[in-house]
Amino acid sequence: MKVYPLPVLLALIGGLGAEEFTDSTPTAFETRNSGQTSESGVSMAKRETKTRKVTYIAVCETRNWKNSEGTVIKAMMLAFDSDPKAPEKQPLQLVSEGKIRLLIDGAKQFNLYPLAKLSGEDQEFVNKLVAARKAEAAAKEEKSKTE
Repeated sequence: MKVYPLPVLLALIGGLGAEEFTDSTPTAFETRNSGQTSESGVSMAKRETKTRKVTYIAVCETRNWKNSEGTVIKAMMLAFDSDPKAPEKQPLQLVSEGKIRLLIDGAKQFNLYPLAKLSGEDQEFVNKLVAARKAEAAAKEEKSKTE
């Protein structure tokens, strides 16, 4: 440990500077920009609202769906979105990644529901719809080839 003489210590302490110990309380308040100009980087300009049209394709009428536990869900089955540029060229996709789209009565948005959680009767119903859609698409394709 190094020992410093008293005059050196006083010189070190005195060299801290008077600015560090001055009161920094402001005497007047600054007015801030409320965002009306670009100085603050914040804009109060109104955003444009975009209206989006959403179309659902109902595959069947509203019916009672039963899950594997026996709970009844009153809903309509919807097809998944197809290519928006040419929806008539693609067959409707009813099952995606093992899930179906159900629009529950009174709801504004659809729900994805696992096909495996439906009762056997409802799974059979969905499978029949899928088979019918595939047959319909194949018939359309065959008809377009002959014309």
